[in-house]
Amino acid sequence: MSKNATDFLYEALAALGGRRSKKLVEAVLGQQKTDHIRQIEQACALLGATAIHYHSLPASWSDGLEGALVTRHHGKWVALVRRAGKETLIPDDTKCTADHIRASKNLLHIRLLPEALMAEVSYADFVERSRQGAFAVAWQSLGINLCALTVPFFTMAVYDRVLGGGALATLPALLGGATIVLVLMIVLRRIRSSLAAAEYARLSASICLAVAQKIFRQPLATKQRMSADALVLRLKSTEQAAGIFASPNIAAIYDAPFLILTLIALVFVGGIVALIPAAYLLFFWGFGIFLIKTSPPTDPQVARLSQIKQGMTSELVDSQGTIYRSGLAKTWLQRFERSMLAIIPHNVKLQKRMAAVQSLGTALGTGTALLTLIIGVDLVLVGSITPGALIGTMLLTWRVTAPAQALFFALPRLGTILAAWQQLRATMQLPSVAHDVHSQEPFPQNVSTLSAQGVYFRYDGGQGPACSGITFDVPHGSVVAVIGPNSSGKTTLLRIIAGYLRAQSGSYFINNRTVSQFDSDDMAEYCAYLDANPPSTEPNEQGYKNRGRTSVVEAERDAWNGVIQKDAPIYVLDDPLSSGGERCRTMVKQFLKEKRGKATVFFSSHDTDLVPHADLAIVLENGVQAYFGPVQTPAQSQ
Repeated sequence: MSKNATDFLYEALAALGGRRSKKLVEAVLGQQKTDHIRQIEQACALLGATAIHYHSLPASWSDGLEGALVTRHHGKWVALVRRAGKETLIPDDTKCTADHIRASKNLLHIRLLPEALMAEVSYADFVERSRQGAFAVAWQSLGINLCALTVPFFTMAVYDRVLGGGALATLPALLGGATIVLVLMIVLRRIRSSLAAAEYARLSASICLAVAQKIFRQPLATKQRMSADALVLRLKSTEQAAGIFASPNIAAIYDAPFLILTLIALVFVGGIVALIPAAYLLFFWGFGIFLIKTSPPTDPQVARLSQIKQGMTSELVDSQGTIYRSGLAKTWLQRFERSMLAIIPHNVKLQKRMAAVQSLGTALGTGTALLTLIIGVDLVLVGSITPGALIGTMLLTWRVTAPAQALFFALPRLGTILAAWQQLRATMQLPSVAHDVHSQEPFPQNVSTLSAQGVYFRYDGGQGPACSGITFDVPHGSVVAVIGPNSSGKTTLLRIIAGYLRAQSGSYFINNRTVSQFDSDDMAEYCAYLDANPPSTEPNEQGYKNRGRTSVVEAERDAWNGVIQKDAPIYVLDDPLSSGGERCRTMVKQFLKEKRGKATVFFSSHDTDLVPHADLAIVLENGVQAYFGPVQTPAQSQ
């Protein structure tokens, strides 16, 4: 029988030994139609599986490695799974053969690997893809440079044979040959430009998506240490790894290596004159290395000022309305002006250094051409070379100086590209929330108890623990109120209960098993969590768009509706509908009443009217548990 994408991917991963639940696979794929192999590739990345797209049978499969080959056959997903040396077709009733899958030109190779190894494989895939693209661009560059090298020889023939020897009959042939070469060179340049542009777009998009997924999958405690600016900066910096195909770098990367061909041609045309451009190249190379070695380190004060400027720019974008309404616009502008004035001297110094380097490079190139011309004229006068050879030598000399200058001026950009590849590798190696997924089990569908023993958690840079010594035992179906003053640790405890934070010491149990044994992604599907500060954005076809809400109530209501629609065994509500007034308070009370005995509900609130609707209470003071037990009504207290 026909299988949809969820059933197919779940069965394929299970055949490889994967433990992700079907509910999680369904949540990752969503309700959209899944008919493109890139959708399966992205879903696998979120599910902790390595998935690489190939247009032919991958070498790793030919080497006998375990995995699954996925493709489309007559509009349906099919897979050839290899595990423990045995190959199996999925679905088992497919009419597609293993040979057909292996011969497909649109394959996805899925492998289940430890996260550290998966990061290396993903990085190696980026390297291999860029290597193949660079190899194709390099072949085009070779053709372009060979065509360009023939132009001086045509020019030399015109001067020596047509003008010097009077052989006018050879002129049409020479002009025809030169025209063919020029047309071929133009065609090759267009092909190279199109190829490089396509590779740049594909590689930058793939890197950006992979890094975004990696950042998205970071543990909450890690993401809280990184500002939004830092996350955006990491995305932009790693995307620069695709700069090897950016048009400003083409001449430096793909034309400069063929300078050796120009030097060889110079030896044949100008003889000893070729020593001048060769000496120029050696000097230029040494000068470039000297500049790199002697570049002044970044001034810590300048780095701090740059961070302040970047932070204030983000502040202006995010909070300009608040700044204006609070009457702080003038003060803010004065602060921004001071930071800009403080960084101006450094920028002036940097620009002067860059201008001096460019001026020196231009002067060296012009001087090399002038010296070549002077020596060449002298050789022509003594009869050592012909006038045509001098013209050819000058043209070839410019073929040396121009690419050399392009390479010299591009050295900082090439350094940035190299640093971007290094950062990409480091980013891919960052641990995610599912780094232990292959040793974890699906979350239990039937939850009987939730308990904690000595749970401790402290944020980096915090003055003290956010939670310490938290101990409780909650049977399924209970409603638990987590109460305490501001900054007492309520949000931290609720995030630990929901699985978004991991206790740094102590243990948190579900069904008498530590929560670390369960798939954290799967747990997120079975535990409905309501944040205390839901974002005032909503998804649409173009992404996330701010609706311009002036009230927090609407944001809270949307988040609340999203949570209560879930049929989950555990609900964790952090200060639900706190800004909605009596009507919202009634909605919360009704929800607690409906879920009692059916699901376990943890909620925090500063509203004392909600506490009596709980069965149990956890009271926190300065991160320490002051009380756990039944909720006592005023009548019981008396």
